[in-house]
Amino acid sequence: MGNAAIRLLMTASISLISAGVALAAEATPSCAPISDLAINRVTTYISKKYRLPSGVELRLKETATLTGCYHKLQLVGRGPIGTFDLSMYASPDGRFLAPELFDTSGDPEREAAENAKALLGQLTEGEFASTGPQDAPVTMVIFADFQCPYCKRLADTLRTDPMVSRSNRDLRIVFRHLPLPQHQWARRAAEAAACAQFQNEQSFWQLHDFFFANQETINAANFDSKVGGAVRSMPTLDLETFRQCVDRQLSLGAVVRDEQLARTVGANATPTIFINGRTVDDWSDLRELHEALQAVAAKP
Repeated sequence: MGNAAIRLLMTASISLISAGVALAAEATPSCAPISDLAINRVTTYISKKYRLPSGVELRLKETATLTGCYHKLQLVGRGPIGTFDLSMYASPDGRFLAPELFDTSGDPEREAAENAKALLGQLTEGEFASTGPQDAPVTMVIFADFQCPYCKRLADTLRTDPMVSRSNRDLRIVFRHLPLPQHQWARRAAEAAACAQFQNEQSFWQLHDFFFANQETINAANFDSKVGGAVRSMPTLDLETFRQCVDRQLSLGAVVRDEQLARTVGANATPTIFINGRTVDDWSDLRELHEALQAVAAKP
């Protein structure tokens, strides 16, 4: 019960931080800072509200006084499954708490567009595998697991459907690794694919397609031999460099960075899809995926 509550808080806090609720962070000069007594009341209330285990330490990381004398509280917790951040908004006297604080003088559509743009920048930062022009009007970012059957289904769609195909020059596809712990060979596949990507994009996508095409026959026991046979037929890949990368786990850092990014942006299942920084809630119906692409592409 306790660990489940912490996981719920971690997911909720990531969503709140990513949402970036817009209220001007300029404090009115006459606003008093929130008192230590109010902060203690807040942390005690949250611990009881979410039934956090007694071993979880919840403390205030930082606070900001907003227009209207409201307070933004950034809380950090540490417990048996790691650390988590939580943003809450307190009334001027610290009595009332809210997970979000809306400024009705703003434009929600403009705020959503700004948040999506910021999130897209975060999703496309650093090193990753991609296909399509960098200046394509639509960017699709996918968090996937090579052993996930739903990811295979999506990969088949991306290979065959004209609108979302990797050959569509109006679409950039970014692949991010999110191997799930219950899958026996998914992490090894992610590291191998990242090693291929270190050499060139073509090698990555060839190995990407190989894993999904052979998903049902690959297992933990035959993984090395299957991958070895596949890479030997890839002329774009330097085999010795690839083997050293895999054997020494030189790509582990790239996979871990993607996993950390997934937690930050709230991608906790595979596949998770973002189109121009906006989450696609349901991609399983191809028609709905098409509509999501068209709707998001039409937004500024």
